[in-house]
Order: sequence, then structure tokens, then C-alpha cells
Amino acid sequence: MLRNRGITTDSWSVLSSLSAGGGITMSELARRTQLPASSATRSIDTLVARGLVERGISAVDRRQVIVILSADGRALVDEANDAELAVEQQLRAQLGDERVDELVELLHEVSATAQNPARVHG
Repeated sequence: MLRNRGITTDSWSVLSSLSAGGGITMSELARRTQLPASSATRSIDTLVARGLVERGISAVDRRQVIVILSADGRALVDEANDAELAVEQQLRAQLGDERVDELVELLHEVSATAQNPARVHG
């Protein structure tokens, strides 16, 4: 669904991080997404141009730029979350809760291993 909307992995990371609510600074966004600042900025530029994210100035520190989801961005995140839930429900219906839970656990291990290759067991 996201690919069909032209949403990249980096852009989804940004949208997902912003969906937690409230505006955040660019530096906080880069920290939360674990993206280099330049990648986070590029993603924000693209998302602003598409009307999914808005920029503003911090009320606390006028030197800081705050980013927040727009109404369209919120709708996209909600739609993606609904699609994800539907896929999970379909998997649970087909495979059963125990097998899906095992699959999720294995995927977490794969992800952790990919992020830290030293964790690979001999």
C-alpha cells in the first residue's frame, strides 16, 4: 500500500515517528528514526511537498523548526495501520496465533541480527 503511494522506507519511518503526536524538532526526528540528518531533511522536504507533513516554528525556541503530520499525513498513517492490522488478522486466521507469534519473534531476531551482525550465533 505504501509503495503504491510512493512512500519510501525512510519516509514511512518519518511518518510513523510523527504519528506519536505533537510536533518534534528535526534533531529529535533524526534521533527517533535513526536517519542521518540529511536523509531526515530530504524525507521531510518530500513529505511537505506532498502535503503529508507541515513545518512550523517552536513556540519555546523560535530558532527551532518543528515538524508535524498534516491531516492528509494522519489519514495515510491510519490507512497504513489499518492495512497492517488486516494482514495480521488474515495471517492469524490462516496460520493460528501461536505460529504468527513465533514468526514475529523470529523476524525480530532477524532484524536485531541485521542491525548487529556480531549477534550471529555460530
